[in-house]
Amino acid sequence: MIRSSTTSLLALLLVACPGTSELPDDDDATPEVDFDEDGWPESQDCDDSDSGINPGMVETCATPWDDDCDGDANSPGAEECTPWFPDEDGDGAGDADAEVCICTFEPPFVAQTGGDCDDSDPAVGPHAFERDNGVDDDCDGQTDEGVLHDEDIQPIWSWHCLLCHIEGGYGGGLVLVGAYDWLVDQPSQQVEGMDLVVPGDPDASYLWHKLNDTHEQVGGWGAPMPFESSLPPADLAFVEAWIAGGALR
Repeated sequence: MIRSSTTSLLALLLVACPGTSELPDDDDATPEVDFDEDGWPESQDCDDSDSGINPGMVETCATPWDDDCDGDANSPGAEECTPWFPDEDGDGAGDADAEVCICTFEPPFVAQTGGDCDDSDPAVGPHAFERDNGVDDDCDGQTDEGVLHDEDIQPIWSWHCLLCHIEGGYGGGLVLVGAYDWLVDQPSQQVEGMDLVVPGDPDASYLWHKLNDTHEQVGGWGAPMPFESSLPPADLAFVEAWIAGGALR
């Protein structure tokens, strides 16, 4: 009688307790948590407390953190990045073929101007003036063409001088819009017998003296050019080279 009761109890326990083969499969497992409710589970979201940070976001320079969870904050090519160039020769211009778009400069990418055709020589670059030396000094694709007014000099007038030297301005009637025809072989209004620009001779050119504040030494008067300022040394060198090289258009 006892044996029969024990057998019945064991049979009942086997029915009530399923085997390991009947455990719930993975589809029935508890889903991963998503604390910030951005659609990315905590295991994939590098900051599950901020819905603006997850693998589906676009990396942007506007934030200092890793927006897209790729392990690199503000990576190259991030939204709102700026082109920077390596400047190995320290002349302020870099190799255009090595441009990267990054959030802030980082050596060797320290120049915001490209176009340097020889980044190992500080005398060669887009800010240099062309010399008669068999080298494309100004990186414009031409060699020994000289400094040209319309290409190299007119931008200097446009940047520094047009506040006064336009039609109806305060520049004593000297107009520096389309300036070549107003300057070359044109008489100065301040020194009789002295032209503004004498091709090949800066010292005989009144414009050159006005730019160097030596105009009174040759009989001129008034303030130097530009008014209450002076041209940067590199621009002065361009103008001198232009006049000395024949004042080419």
